[in-house]
Amino acid sequence: MKRTAGFPDDKDHLTTAPAGALLEAPGCIAAEVSGAAQSSFLWWQGEQTGWVRLPDDKASPAEKSGLEVERTYLGEDGKPSTRFRAGEKITVRVKLRAYAGEEGLMDIALTDLLPGGLAYAMNPGTGPDGAPKFLRSEERMTWLSPELSSWSPVTFTYTVRAATPGEFTVPPVEAQSLSRPLLRARGASGKLTILDSEGNPVKLPDAAPAAASASRDMSAAPLSSQSTQPSENRVPQSAASPAPEKANTAPGNTPSAPDGDD
Repeated sequence: MKRTAGFPDDKDHLTTAPAGALLEAPGCIAAEVSGAAQSSFLWWQGEQTGWVRLPDDKASPAEKSGLEVERTYLGEDGKPSTRFRAGEKITVRVKLRAYAGEEGLMDIALTDLLPGGLAYAMNPGTGPDGAPKFLRSEERMTWLSPELSSWSPVTFTYTVRAATPGEFTVPPVEAQSLSRPLLRARGASGKLTILDSEGNPVKLPDAAPAAASASRDMSAAPLSSQSTQPSENRVPQSAASPAPEKANTAPGNTPSAPDGDD
């Protein structure tokens, strides 16, 4: 049995029955069954739940099943690299081949996602060289391969430009038969570094903790009724006009009318 690193080997559970067996093995990615066959009819079923999370400093490995696909980034000097200067023109080279006796494959579709920091450098409406049909969007390129046979690789190229300095994750390129889904391949993922125009690495600045703390304090503070009143409409209390005095009309205090002329 082959197990992914980090999974314990003491959690396996095997259940046997006259009609077969059930194996539960956390982290198992490959298993082998051996023994004398009790019947000419044999079937098996595998079920996988969850996924394997790789560390940030490790790339996902390439996978192949009847097909093999590989992508390389070439600088302006024609040499493979994963570090480029901002503004540099980059050639993306994708190689595809079939093996295990596969012949005359006519329905192999390839998909290559555009990593962050890169932009297409081709004219609108153009795709990979060597592709009979393609579909291009802002973040991916999908195209069909011409006829493919075992051990006769096909190469495709297209151009991009380093646009934004920084370090970016490169997703894997994929290839798959449209009529036979099990005939597929996936390249390896990786990292891509875009330097500034002078060849220096650039990192995004960290957020200021003081500003974040002040933002949280302000959002938690209650708003008073006066704080929502526009300042220009506010009148200082010292400058407010005094309330008009009321005339005292209490009994006995009524002012007498002036005496008339007798």
